Amino acid sequence: MATALALEKHISLEIYVLDIVTGSDQKSMSEVKCLVDNMLKAEDFDLHDFEHFDLDVQMKHFDNSEDSTDMGALQQDEWKQANVDIMVLSKEKNPEGNGHPFSVSGLFYWPLIAVIQAAFSEPSSKWFHLTPFKWIWKSSVTRQEQQLYDELYTLDAWIQAYDKLHK
Repeated sequence: MATALALEKHISLEIYVLDIVTGSDQKSMSEVKCLVDNMLKAEDFDLHDFEHFDLDVQMKHFDNSEDSTDMGALQQDEWKQANVDIMVLSKEKNPEGNGHPFSVSGLFYWPLIAVIQAAFSEPSSKWFHLTPFKWIWKSSVTRQEQQLYDELYTLDAWIQAYDKLHK
């Protein structure tokens, strides 16, 4: 937490370090433009924050902040944390035939209902496609039609459920 406060005092450094760790090690023209427009011209950017700048020190602060167990923003958005065991296939034979167990600790996830609620609270949700339809492809050679399935709302079961719901 002290790390976050130290960087908060020098927001320009934090912004700069975040810019360094994103993207490739060779900045494109658009990235440089973004750097100037969104960082150097930002109201809270202060060049004096760089007087004693040390990239190694700033990177350590950045790394330590990622290791922090403070969930702050994650808890605000109702993120959950869980430990998950998965079976991973390998070349080695496993008598049970399921692969080898691999534990993933500290996995963050957002419950499906929360994801749906968040998605539909966005202004762009008015453009969501919610009506199912059949997707038909007709061969230019045989002239035969074939139904395509590329999304849930193109499945026969989805179409039938939609029709049943609206009768």
